[in-house]
Amino acid sequence: MMKLSRESAHPSTMVPPHLFQTDRHAPSPRVVERWRQWGIESHTFQDDCAGHAWLQRTWGQRAASAFRSLRAGGIRSDLLRLCYLASNGGWYSDTDNHPSNVSMRQLGGAHRLVVVASIDADREAGSWRPRVFNAFMGAEPRHAALLRLCERAIERVVARHAEDSRASAGRDYRDVLGIAGPTLLRPLLDEPRALVLREWPRGRVYHDALKDEVLSHDGGNYRKGKPWWIHWRHLANRKSVYHPRNLTPSLVGTDGSPCT
Repeated sequence: MMKLSRESAHPSTMVPPHLFQTDRHAPSPRVVERWRQWGIESHTFQDDCAGHAWLQRTWGQRAASAFRSLRAGGIRSDLLRLCYLASNGGWYSDTDNHPSNVSMRQLGGAHRLVVVASIDADREAGSWRPRVFNAFMGAEPRHAALLRLCERAIERVVARHAEDSRASAGRDYRDVLGIAGPTLLRPLLDEPRALVLREWPRGRVYHDALKDEVLSHDGGNYRKGKPWWIHWRHLANRKSVYHPRNLTPSLVGTDGSPCT
């Protein structure tokens, strides 16, 4: 259960102008400055070590132990971003994304939750259902649905995906995305008072009502013209964050040193 703290309090019901990011390496100052130009007032970056400490302080030992038990960095990132937004609210974006043509204040001013419907989908009960493109999302502090999903993600890690997470990550793509990522977050697409954006090819995000692009991607696989999900779906791809060769036996910081 999450511990209430001064850090998680915020008087506004809109999405706070704060950006949270987590990765192996911090984003470049140029990218952070661009976010500030588009309405972000504060920025927090956490590597594995800082993320583990934050989870222990805010959500408790059970959540921190679940985080540490995961060997796939991509799944750790899914869990940390979900629980951070559930607690503090604000925006999350992958470190290789940047805002395009819409201010974050304009985007989050009238909405409690902002999520992106993915171009990828699962076939269920005879129909195709989109996932959440969780490379970008925003929420008010302590959004009820996010709090529930963070608790559920922790339960899933503890119950099924702890010591055998290496096998889970290498075996079943849909299973991986359902631990704390796009498939688990699917109910957010049906949340009342949520703004649902659309993912476009090459990692871009589009706002239908404003008829404008919200998010762009800096290079990488997108420059090669391949949709983002190609590199998640094919777990045999050595570049995938879920590929067994990219799983780490222990938490490490941005300098490569093990977390204490």
